[in-house]
This record gives sequence, C-alpha cells and structure tokens, in this order.
Amino acid sequence: MDRHPVLPVTSAGYGGQDTELAALSLSGVYVLTSRSGHHASPDPDLLHRIGMEGDFTYSTCLLSHHRNHVRGLSCQIEPAPQGRLVQCERGAVWNVVVDVRTGSPTFGQWVAETLSAGNGRRLWIPPGFLHGSCTLDDRTAIRYHCTTPPQRQYERTVRWNDEALGIGWPVADTQAVLSRRDLLAAPFFSVIDWFDYA
Repeated sequence: MDRHPVLPVTSAGYGGQDTELAALSLSGVYVLTSRSGHHASPDPDLLHRIGMEGDFTYSTCLLSHHRNHVRGLSCQIEPAPQGRLVQCERGAVWNVVVDVRTGSPTFGQWVAETLSAGNGRRLWIPPGFLHGSCTLDDRTAIRYHCTTPPQRQYERTVRWNDEALGIGWPVADTQAVLSRRDLLAAPFFSVIDWFDYA
C-alpha cells in the first residue's frame, strides 16, 4: 500500500498518544494509526484538519460471524453524502476504497488497507468514494463512525467484483459471502455524476 506520511500529531481523541497520519493515493483518503494500538473516541479536530465537514452523527458496529464476508461497494449520495471513519474492534478486515468523483484524475481507481483489532489503524473515507470490505477472520467486528445517518433512498451499491475496476480482493468469487443486496448490486458503469470533483 502506497502511503504518504503527513505528520505525527498529538490527539486527545487517542488518549494523548501520538497518531501517525498518512495520505493514501486517492486524495482525501487517510489512514490514522494510534501508536498505542488502542482505539479511543474519534478526535473531530484532527479529522477536520484533513477535510471532514460537520461532525459524526451516527455510529454502528457490525459483527461478521465468518471470514470472507464481503460488504459493498457502497456509498451515500447527495443530498445526504456520508463520510466514514472505519475501525476494526475484533478480528481483521480488508477494506477497499474506489474514487467515483466525476472529473477526478483518479476516477475508478482503488486503494486497499487492512484494519485489525491490534494494529491501531483507522480509515477515513470522505464522500465521493465507494467503500467495500472483506473479513479476514471469523467473528470480526467493524465500527463505523458516519457524518450522516443511513438514508436508504440515497444509498448506492456497485458490484463488488466488477471487472471494470479490477479490484484485487483477498477472496475468490466462489468463496465470498454476500448479502442479497450486494449480490444484486449495479455494475460500475451505472455510476454517473454521483459526486463532483472539486
């Protein structure tokens, strides 16, 4: 994974421990790593420094009982775009982020990052990107802090293994466990003007 270190910062939201902040190759997507390896409450001041607008209004924890559970690719569009801070509270999960901002020089490109209960990493995904994940362990718990609550009428899902994206998932098509919604997801070519690139 290509990371570009931004700065080490001291963040009260991580219990006063130094936090390593790294920008990924898609602009606006960051990995925040707590050197203590422990997750505390999100630090909104730090997140605002890297572009988060507003505050977290919704938090949920999803438990996957088995490995190879695939979610996504999903996002939430205007007028209720959703930024997500993702962390793993138990087990391990592989995450992928896809740029779907119209006019972006990296439109359709993706980056991936593994989060685990022990590596202290969080993944910040602003609006304008699809997010997907695959559990690597049984009984994996994933926490999402979101800037906008889920609103089904604005939710969009794209086929997880669409050939146009060429994502290198850590699971074979025949082994992936998916929900009915993700099985019926739209192809990538359906992404038309969901977000603008500023």
